[in-house]
Amino acid sequence: MGKYFFLIAIALLGGHGGMAQNPSWTDPVERGALYPETQFLSGFSSEMLRKSESTDELRQKHLGFAKTQLVESISVSIKSSATLNLENLNSKSLEQFKQASVSFAEAKFTGLKTETWYDEKKKTIYAFAHVRIAELIKACKADLAEKSALLNKKIDAANAYAASGNLEQALTSYYLCFPLIREIENDEAMLVAIGKESMSGQSGNYELTVNQAIGNLRKERILSMDDVCLLMADGIRQQVAGASMDGGVQLETFTYQDTRTGSEFSSRLSACLEQKMVRQGFNIKSPASRKNEASNTDTSGYVFSGTYWEEGENIKIIGNLRNIKSGRTIAGVEEFLPKKWCSDHGIKFLADNFNQAVTRQKQFAENEITNGGLMAELWTNRGKENPMFARGDTMRIYIKVSQPCYIRLIYYFSDGTKTLLLDSRYIGEDKTDQAILLPDLFVCDAPFGSETIQMVAQSGPFKPLMVKTENGYQVIVDDVGSILANVRGMKSVGKISFIAEKRLEITTLPEN
Repeated sequence: MGKYFFLIAIALLGGHGGMAQNPSWTDPVERGALYPETQFLSGFSSEMLRKSESTDELRQKHLGFAKTQLVESISVSIKSSATLNLENLNSKSLEQFKQASVSFAEAKFTGLKTETWYDEKKKTIYAFAHVRIAELIKACKADLAEKSALLNKKIDAANAYAASGNLEQALTSYYLCFPLIREIENDEAMLVAIGKESMSGQSGNYELTVNQAIGNLRKERILSMDDVCLLMADGIRQQVAGASMDGGVQLETFTYQDTRTGSEFSSRLSACLEQKMVRQGFNIKSPASRKNEASNTDTSGYVFSGTYWEEGENIKIIGNLRNIKSGRTIAGVEEFLPKKWCSDHGIKFLADNFNQAVTRQKQFAENEITNGGLMAELWTNRGKENPMFARGDTMRIYIKVSQPCYIRLIYYFSDGTKTLLLDSRYIGEDKTDQAILLPDLFVCDAPFGSETIQMVAQSGPFKPLMVKTENGYQVIVDDVGSILANVRGMKSVGKISFIAEKRLEITTLPEN
């Protein structure tokens, strides 16, 4: 069954003439009554037919949007729960859940229950995706049991290789446990955030068992980042031996815990990993070297991303290699670097404004916009997964929306300054469903640290913010809470028919 545990039930309902009655789920009030948030997870999308599109094209497009909105709402719920913390978890369980929330953010889903409807009178397509929470949780528990049984068999096999003296095969077998551990984390994250259950801790126990076994096989002490990156690259190579690896590997920035914030450590780690993986024969595409800026997603090849966590006197570095098209984790590695190495080399593993960045993330996580009926995307010339820029680097910003709307774009600097880049900028029908490059060039300079770009798109103009002009920029006087209330409280009054919010966490550094 795997982690693709949604039940498959696709019903494509065509229009039956202008006099046919629309399904009740096309009305927001009736949809909320029939599919209450306490029992269902859902995604909804609609749009009037354009002259350039057929009903089938529009139907398929919004069917995809509805599915994506449902999946994103799950991911947002899990990440928000981790950011805001959970009262029913002790400190150890909370740490494991935070780690699971990062793993889950990389998951893909298929097989959602869906419906579409074409209102011939209004020339409008409606699409709806939904899943009953009780069924989802049941399937998730079955998947967790299946993955745990499979992982136990893999650990037993690796132990047998180690006992027989076949250390190389034992090491490879232990490495092959990590993708399964990540999938078990996905299930645990779902059960905690969506099912409101306690963290089982199975993934953490398996992780400890496998790491101890690998450590016993090696017996050597890892003292430098070079050592760690070499072992990570070798571990990935062993797990994908024989695979073609067509499309190459996108190397993303590793970030601190579940905060999506980078640091000087992230920069050094990326450079070192790229070097070691190239030596292992991988075709690496680092963020700084990618050519296809106008596309925010390269659907071919693989992506290698990860996080790093404080664990006692060490920094635990977790890396996952995923197939971009399927979303599946095909290889995983974990290594430990002594914190002392960082202090001896004067390398910071936290952004200078880390505490302020986490506080801002908690504010963003409160009542975050999901399932607003509009698809919006935001990325930079270095991608959308924790892009990193050093002094003198140039940043370009791209946006994309699924239908005509108004755009607000805000940049949150590391020193707390908030700049209004766009406000009530209208995106017409001729610019929808395509990458739009903002004309402004942004050159990285002080202050440095963890920064955020926030994009809000909605069907009507925005309520004004209080701003003042400084050095040619529109600096926002309102605090973060007031900025968020300006848009997150508008949907309920009925004036805004659709809305979407996207954010990028960006790391800026004084030097490469």
